[in-house]
Order: sequence, then structure tokens, then C-alpha cells
Amino acid sequence: MTASTVEPVGADGVRIELKGRITAYTAAPMWRSALDTLARNPDRPIIVDASQVEYADNVGIALLLDLVRRDRPATAKVEIRDLAPNLGALVNAYDPKDFAAPARVRSHPRTFEEVGRATMQQIAYAMQVADFVGEC
Repeated sequence: MTASTVEPVGADGVRIELKGRITAYTAAPMWRSALDTLARNPDRPIIVDASQVEYADNVGIALLLDLVRRDRPATAKVEIRDLAPNLGALVNAYDPKDFAAPARVRSHPRTFEEVGRATMQQIAYAMQVADFVGEC
């Protein structure tokens, strides 16, 4: 069972408490709740208490990485506290700045390039058919 709670930490910040197992099956409500908390508190620091997290699969690690990689003011960063050493090693193995760059947009081939590729595919297919007919 996985749970998360959100509570203020004085006037300075907000505390998100994660509990239990964070898996692909249980992470969605926690992730939504955490993102809502970040959105409602854009100028306040967020403390993620992970002391009661028993297990996290790759989706759980992705959740934690997503929280720390968010672009927030320097005075409102997200800090993960008391994460188990084995899970902390996975989270700390990556630099959140590596994920900050936007995804590359794949350029679409131009019309002549697309026609050229399609022509080459048709020629290759015609050669296969000719080889087959020749062997028959």
C-alpha cells in the first residue's frame, strides 16, 4: 500500500510524506498529488519525506527524479530527505540538469527526401520480385 500526505512545514515550506511501495501501479495518484502541491506552492521549498518508502521500482525512481528536476526558484527547491540508501543511490546517480533540456524535435524529411526513400524501397522490392521470378 502506498500513501502520500501533504502538510505545511511552518511558514517556510511544505512537506510531502511518501509511504510504502511506489510502483507503476501505485505511483499515479502520488505523482498527481505531488505535482499539485508543487503548483500550489511555487515560491515555497518542498521537503519530500521518504523515510517510510519501503520499495520503489523504476516508476518510483522516475517520480523522485521528476520532483527534484522541476524548474523552481532557488529559494523553493525540492529536497528529498531520509530516502533508503539503496534507493538514494539510484536517485543520486543522475544529475537532474541532464533531464532539464527539452527533447529534440525530430525534423520531418522534406518532400524530395521522402520521395527518394520511397523510390528506393520500391526498387528494392522490385529486385526481390525479379529474383524470385528468376529462380522460379
